[in-house]
Amino acid sequence: MENLLLTVQKVFGVALHSVRSFRWRACSLCFCALLMFGQLQAQGVVSQFADLNTGPNSSPGGSMLSNANAVFFDGRTFYAADNGQSGIELWVTDGTALNTRLFSDICPGACSSNPGEFYIENNTLYFAADDGVHGVELWRLAASDSAPVLLSDINPGAEGSDPKLFKRINFRITTTPQARTFFTATRASEGRELWRLNAASNTVSLELDLAPGPTSSNPAGFTTFNTLDVGLTAVTPNLRRAVYTLDYASTTAPPTGATLMTVFASTSTRAVGTELVTLANNTYVNISVDGAPDELWITQGTNASSFLLRSADGFDQFVLNVSLFRTFFTVRTGGVRTLFVSDASIAGTVNLGASNPLLMRAIGNRMLFTAVTSNGDRELFSSDGTPAGTGLLKELVTGSAGIPTSSFEAFAKTTASPVRYLLGFGNQLWLSDASAAGTVLLTGGALNGAGTIRALTATTGLESLLAVDPSLNFSGGEPFYNRGTALSNSALGNFYSDVGDSNVLPLAVVNGRLVANARTPSSQTLGLALSGAAAPEILPKSILYPSGNHFGRLWSRDFDGLVTTDGTSAGSSVIANVRPEMFGHECVVERNGAGYFIGVGIGALSDAGAEIFRSDGSAAGTTVVTDLSSTAEPSVRDICGTNFRLIAGMGSQLFFVASKSNSGLELHALNAADQPSLIADIRSGSIGSNILDMLSLGNRLLISADDGVFGQELWVSNGTGQGTLRLTDIAPGAASSDPRNLIRVGNLAYFIAFDPTNGRELYVTDGTAAGTRLVQDLYAGSGSAFATYDPEFQVLGNKLIFRATGSAQPNCRLYETDGTAAGTRCAYDSAALILGPINNVVVAGNGALVFSAHRAGDGEELRVLFNRQILTLTGGDVAPGSASSAPRNLLADGNDVYFQANNGVTGIELWKLALGDLDSLFRSGFE
Repeated sequence: MENLLLTVQKVFGVALHSVRSFRWRACSLCFCALLMFGQLQAQGVVSQFADLNTGPNSSPGGSMLSNANAVFFDGRTFYAADNGQSGIELWVTDGTALNTRLFSDICPGACSSNPGEFYIENNTLYFAADDGVHGVELWRLAASDSAPVLLSDINPGAEGSDPKLFKRINFRITTTPQARTFFTATRASEGRELWRLNAASNTVSLELDLAPGPTSSNPAGFTTFNTLDVGLTAVTPNLRRAVYTLDYASTTAPPTGATLMTVFASTSTRAVGTELVTLANNTYVNISVDGAPDELWITQGTNASSFLLRSADGFDQFVLNVSLFRTFFTVRTGGVRTLFVSDASIAGTVNLGASNPLLMRAIGNRMLFTAVTSNGDRELFSSDGTPAGTGLLKELVTGSAGIPTSSFEAFAKTTASPVRYLLGFGNQLWLSDASAAGTVLLTGGALNGAGTIRALTATTGLESLLAVDPSLNFSGGEPFYNRGTALSNSALGNFYSDVGDSNVLPLAVVNGRLVANARTPSSQTLGLALSGAAAPEILPKSILYPSGNHFGRLWSRDFDGLVTTDGTSAGSSVIANVRPEMFGHECVVERNGAGYFIGVGIGALSDAGAEIFRSDGSAAGTTVVTDLSSTAEPSVRDICGTNFRLIAGMGSQLFFVASKSNSGLELHALNAADQPSLIADIRSGSIGSNILDMLSLGNRLLISADDGVFGQELWVSNGTGQGTLRLTDIAPGAASSDPRNLIRVGNLAYFIAFDPTNGRELYVTDGTAAGTRLVQDLYAGSGSAFATYDPEFQVLGNKLIFRATGSAQPNCRLYETDGTAAGTRCAYDSAALILGPINNVVVAGNGALVFSAHRAGDGEELRVLFNRQILTLTGGDVAPGSASSAPRNLLADGNDVYFQANNGVTGIELWKLALGDLDSLFRSGFE
């Protein structure tokens, strides 16, 4: 028997554990073996379909992103980077190419954990990351450890708590000095509130639920008032930010509450800025005022000590200089920002005169910053806190060009003594001690020539880690290291492939041709013969947002008009009298022999504004149907996309969203004669009901809308005003369940919704209140089964396939349901197979589920799920070994699936999976 199972595995590419799970029916072993040997065509084969760019890349990517987080810890630099195979993950370097490597693939495969919010305490690095299971949560890495570990799953489920704003605060409780590390995080039961990191025990605890229940106070700006009390800003019940102090009665317990500083209490026109800036006893509070100048206040933590410092159009960029005992900030008047300095008194707040300062940094008893000279170019300035001592420090770019305003600029403080600052912009790296003579250029070596510094992090001494993008675009950069001298720049490696990536995006198959976007090396839309024999044909118009095949042609949105194509250059055309608002295939509704869509008239129809258009695919057959936006009253809402459908057909009616002066954006419809009318004013008054999605279900229309009383909930309409009703109130009261991702499966519709008790879970409806219910609390309790509104919904027969996180089967990544709790289960045996996060699920013509997922041993590759079995494909390990080819942008056409993948040799190119009649593999012998 074992030999036969091995033979089945060899012939069909079926994993051995899956073969063992087959249940033999009433047939002889020999007959089944012959049957299996007779089905050689059932085997799936993966092969490269085309190498559309043989290189080099016209716009190379970069492993370090422009917003990359980096931190010097444990004698090395840890940073976030993407090598094109592992996603954005945690990397490490000691400044040598040999020891620059991926440190930890926290989200296995090509998914990104996006490590960030780095914070160091007690010889431990804390940071936020997403492992693809728990959402963005708090991780820790102790010095000398080989891998980080999850510190706490603060918000159980897939959604994560998104920890941010780590800050250690020194204060006093009565007369006892205290030091606590605060941060913000979200938990379903409390919302986004204030948390404490207990670094000594590596635990976290909720410090205060300032807005009780699931409502969020969104605390920020943690500081100490007059060395005594913890101060912060938080959102009040009227959704405006105010200032609070925490009330502590014990040195060990959390605060008993928070006291609102009434002098800074928010109103309908006044709100405190996010940050509080403190120097010694004085704290600066920035208040925005609607319809009036903003205000800058000083406080010592009490109402009596607070006073208005000055008013202006705006205040920002507050930077402390402890040596000067002054606070520097900018004051905006009109569109110009000017540098000011203050000792927290009205008389001691002085205009220093520098124009539009940026990147202010304190260095000893001076401030470094860039500002605009009298000639209009940006250069390096310094200030000693007086108008006479504020001015140009050194011209870094000779002539009138100055530091390019479009370039990325970054300051980094060195750890050398005395302290100096690194300034990077363009391809130049400068080192400054705040004197002209001590401001020197560190270019040379690898930084010579074209390039742009995208990130800059000081490491140790005068050394620094840089991300340098050689292509002058904003895609990121490769890591370089500088050791503090002009000739010490060295490249740490080219981690993002430059072998000629086409980054192909298969869009659609039309008339036997594959339409795809690719860089070849410039961005183009190509038509490829499915046989692969002919060279790709460049289409004359780019296809950016395909909206499905209509009347034998692929339709797409373009700013210049409606693009249609049969996949050939000669068969492509632009209907130039309308700009369609279609960002998904649901945005065209076929009826009466034409496609209806939302569009904005251009050219001859430029006076039409946003209207409903109809087209048969020809210029002559494309006309405007409604005449609403050109009048003084109604206006059609001009947007439509996947999961944001503002057009839908049901019976003889076509529904859309439009506004009237007395109703706001509400539900309208065209009748069979294309005559428009208001169907329902869901929310009385001029605000509108915020309709976000619509889906027809038999003779009912499902709508996500807000009536102003019960929040954003699911509504249903039979096409009349009287028959338009709220279907349910999943999040009771004024809170919103925010129903999203409506999808129809037979006579049922599924959607995702949130309530504080169950989190974000899957619901089903038949269009009636009695038939609307939670399918299953997949992640038990308040935790959420869905991290985002991206569940990869797919319809397979009478079942819905979706990706989610469940508490009962934590290893499962893909689920199936028939709408009942009993019929909701993992789509495969999760106990026998551990997969990483699921990406890009499609259904092939033979009913196989095809997707990308990581598996130990062969990385992230293409997977095929059929009859609950994961099949191993011939040629399926595109990037051999544990490397990941990261299949993306899967497009199913019958039993073939086209996709993007990287084999590590030809780069990111076009591949094809050919599947045979998989059902015959199981017929009369297996289940």
